[in-house]
Amino acid sequence: EDIAVWLVLAVASAFSKGDSAIQGLYTLLLTLGFVLIMFLIVSPLLSLMHRYFLRHNDEYNIYLIVTCLLVLVSASLATE
Repeated sequence: EDIAVWLVLAVASAFSKGDSAIQGLYTLLLTLGFVLIMFLIVSPLLSLMHRYFLRHNDEYNIYLIVTCLLVLVSASLATE
């Protein structure tokens, strides 16, 4: 339910900037691209990295934590 509300808010925000409908569609396509990249590329890579450190009995490795923080900062920069 909350996700649906956030999606409606994102659509309304994309079309409410006063620009043309093409600009709103462009924003929605960029959002879809970002979500696909995060789910199809970034998430499996982080999961692979986590499994690697789990096999070496180092679940909370500093490289994993720093990588997660860098992904977080990069994602926030990309969505800005």
